[in-house]
Amino acid sequence: MATVPSLLQNLNVSWQVQDDPIVIADLVKYSGMLQTGIVQPSNHGNKHKYKIYNTLPSAAFRNPGSGIVPVTISTDLRENQLWECSLLVQEDQKIVDSWKGGQAGFIRDNTPALLASLGQKAATQIAYGTSTFGSQAGFVGLHQYIKEYGNVVSQKGGTTGSRCSLIAVRWNADDGVSLRVLPNAAGNLINNEYLGKSLLQKSTTTNEQLPVYSWYVWAYFTLVVPAKTAAAAITQIDATHAPTSPNIDDLVDAVRGVGDVYIYGNKDALSYVTALKYAKGIITLTPVDTRINNLVTEWNGVSVIREDNLVTTETTALD
Repeated sequence: MATVPSLLQNLNVSWQVQDDPIVIADLVKYSGMLQTGIVQPSNHGNKHKYKIYNTLPSAAFRNPGSGIVPVTISTDLRENQLWECSLLVQEDQKIVDSWKGGQAGFIRDNTPALLASLGQKAATQIAYGTSTFGSQAGFVGLHQYIKEYGNVVSQKGGTTGSRCSLIAVRWNADDGVSLRVLPNAAGNLINNEYLGKSLLQKSTTTNEQLPVYSWYVWAYFTLVVPAKTAAAAITQIDATHAPTSPNIDDLVDAVRGVGDVYIYGNKDALSYVTALKYAKGIITLTPVDTRINNLVTEWNGVSVIREDNLVTTETTALD
């Protein structure tokens, strides 16, 4: 029997998360990483503990009667906190009361936008972490792990403030990248709590106040990258400093191992990959495609995915 991959889009099948599949679809629909990434529950509640795979332990042959030197898997134990990604939603009571279906109808009709916002914020954090492009009140991101592990395969030297990256990720729950989440007691990933009626102060000068209804929407996330070969990047890309075919080959090779490998880039980064079809790099595309205007969807069998939460304004802050 085939094993169902633990993707956000099928959590209700793979480990019985109770969220409506339509709700999850709204969460992931504006992020290629959230659509394709492996997700698992944390192993210690609001924290996830794991080992960093610096080097493999040394195996040895042994003659009968002789001893063997014990080894350890790794000396680095990490503990990642799960961070809350949330929205506090407030709306004029008159608007909500006059909405078709009342409060339930208001939340139902506005939930897609709320979840899309939540998903895009989570995707940005996955990419950029606590750098200036992410949030300090959140988890460490791919760019930071890749820098720590020394797995930037090429820095192209593009102009700071107007450049972007290609990121390769090997998703695997054991020694690859995974997104860790914390379902609530009811088994839901997305929490939605009605906070009731309140007064929102509009002006401290006149004491103008607005009667509102409030809702609190949140989920818990963290990112785990336990090995150097789990993620890699080509950085500092711009129009005059584009990646070459060997660069992208090196990018794919840098995340070798077990798991699903994807290359992520925004519109501009992927346009530079497609531009390689004009050069000799066309022979690296799978399948070979002579229709010059077609987008590149694979590179030597590795899927190339658009991720619009990666920006084209990256700076030296990431270096």
